[in-house]
Amino acid sequence: MLIRTFDSTDPVLAGAASGPLLFLAGWFFTDPLDVSSRDVLLLLVFGLVFAGATVLWIEGTKLIPAAESGLLGSAETPIAIGLAWLLLSEAPPATSLIGAAIVLLTVLAHARADFKPTQLAVRR
Repeated sequence: MLIRTFDSTDPVLAGAASGPLLFLAGWFFTDPLDVSSRDVLLLLVFGLVFAGATVLWIEGTKLIPAAESGLLGSAETPIAIGLAWLLLSEAPPATSLIGAAIVLLTVLAHARADFKPTQLAVRR
């Protein structure tokens, strides 16, 4: 909603400004420079992927209604749980799986309602 409210501000630049602010906030809780060279590489790759995802998310948010953006954003957590389970073999508790299923089913039900056959015929 802030992106729509302050449309004269570049949203990607505003999103990029949050990175150094988070770094400064984290500095007080840990020593961010006390990492191995392997971890620096992993952090660099993570930062680049996260930056790319943030730019795509910010640009995509302008193209859909705010409520739909919020609904799609809520799918991020269940997807992260699934990816952690798949890629890291971190088995989530049953309550997390139930919650993830509820959220994903809600998002899928909303997406299905958006693409009813009558609407597809009108869009063609």
